[in-house]
Amino acid sequence: MNSKIALVVVALVALIALIAAGASLVYAQPSLVGTDRDAHSLAGSWIITVEPKDPPVPPFVNYAAMTKDGMIIGSNETGHASIGVWTRTAGNQFAVTFMGYDVSDGQIIQYKVRSTIELSQDGEEFTGPFATDLFDADGNLFLTIKGGVQATRIHVEPLDLD
Repeated sequence: MNSKIALVVVALVALIALIAAGASLVYAQPSLVGTDRDAHSLAGSWIITVEPKDPPVPPFVNYAAMTKDGMIIGSNETGHASIGVWTRTAGNQFAVTFMGYDVSDGQIIQYKVRSTIELSQDGEEFTGPFATDLFDADGNLFLTIKGGVQATRIHVEPLDLD
């Protein structure tokens, strides 16, 4: 796999993580996270499956957390972090933008992910299209990747000590 394709894969992973992060924390209150949360918000933590379609790349998984004040913190499969912002656009629809970087063959690649996601009626999943722009170290756009994401909310699973 050449370095640009590898970088694209990494950027897509970061995108999913950011989207998941943004969707999970959007409206959560610290005392309510994982308990009596608003089923119509993205607040919380998410497991996000990213499916790049153009160009086609194997699906991958990201993790994300979103704060109630519109911040996104994400992590991809390679351990790189991403940061971003989100906003509700209408009903159960949200716009998400996050950014990060990766290193491929000793070269820094920056990425910006944009997505429009729709939260399910029960608040347990979200889906939507995304576009990831990849930039070289000088800020020149060299590739845009498009596809879709599907995310599932992470819940607290108390440890039974018996």
